[in-house]
Amino acid sequence: MTSKRDSGKIGFIDLKDATDKIQLKIEKAIVTGEVGLSFEQIKKLLDVGDFVGVEGIGCRTPRGELSILVRELKLLSKATIQFPDAYYGINDPEVCRRHREMDLASNQDALNRFMLRSRIVQSIRSYLWQANFYEIETPTLQAIYGGAAAKPFITHHNALDVDLYLRVAPELFLKRAICGGFERVFELGKAFRNEGIDSTHNPEFTSLEVYQAYADVFDILTVVEDVMCFAAAAVFGDVKEIENQGETISLERKFDYSEKYPGFSGKHWQVKTMVEAVRDEFGLDFDTLDLESAIASATKLELHLSKLEQQSLGYVLYAVFDKLVVPKLIQPTFIIDYPVEVSPLSKRTSQQAGICRTFRAIYQRYRILERLLRIERSERAKKAV
Repeated sequence: MTSKRDSGKIGFIDLKDATDKIQLKIEKAIVTGEVGLSFEQIKKLLDVGDFVGVEGIGCRTPRGELSILVRELKLLSKATIQFPDAYYGINDPEVCRRHREMDLASNQDALNRFMLRSRIVQSIRSYLWQANFYEIETPTLQAIYGGAAAKPFITHHNALDVDLYLRVAPELFLKRAICGGFERVFELGKAFRNEGIDSTHNPEFTSLEVYQAYADVFDILTVVEDVMCFAAAAVFGDVKEIENQGETISLERKFDYSEKYPGFSGKHWQVKTMVEAVRDEFGLDFDTLDLESAIASATKLELHLSKLEQQSLGYVLYAVFDKLVVPKLIQPTFIIDYPVEVSPLSKRTSQQAGICRTFRAIYQRYRILERLLRIERSERAKKAV
């Protein structure tokens, strides 16, 4: 029940399930209580949030609204807390998050949003399965946490009398699966980081990690495009543009980089190196700038650099990109070739010193994915650390 209205010898109830809603018309002369609840019991005892079962016939009210003329009504489950009326909904964001069931019951948009998320998750798994990726379940409780530079949650195992950590990332165990013989693996699950919280960061979050052996950065980039386009098609159909937060996002792959990157064939989303992204936006070419000139250029852009960000050209490049370019990236864009300073464990490029094979997928100013090719040799990894 999402709302209830009484009018003398006739009452109305709005009944909703996961698919739609319908109005119940309850007349005192028909609902006598011989089977199920009586008219007076319905009037006094039922509340918004109750689950009821109804038998009746279809009818239309004098206003033409399709309704069920109730013959029998039974209470299936009683609401123990007061639910808001569906017409007014919940205005307090705190209540929406602490009592999500109330938000879902009174707000169809909220329910649709959660259903949409479920379909997206299902489609992501479906694509990866079809692409011959194996889903691996890795431990949530770990004796040694790793895979990200993050502060973990700590818990205690009573039977073993040892402290354990909630995983900050499934990365290390997925890589062990690759070493063991799997060539394509993924995990879609929860990770936990005992750090700050804001509108884009939550201590408990869902992440997707995908690993493929014998693949380069452009192979994984293509997997990312395929996953997202497959999920969008599964949810929205054959749609090339999506409206989100007042902006139009194009999912069409219309850029050809086969000449620039041999082997990277077909149409793709926009791909830029970090140097190109900064150059296109501000005209600054970090391929030719020295450290002093780069700091001066950043200052002219009214960018305050910390002492760390002033230590090398790579740090200045990343600061300009992260703080000034990312807020202007609206359409899906892959940024590749990061400074080694901000991704020291990544594989270096053979074309340019100080640049590593890392890429991020960004749209509407948010980083939605980050991936890097790891250093293969342990000696170089130890040196980087």
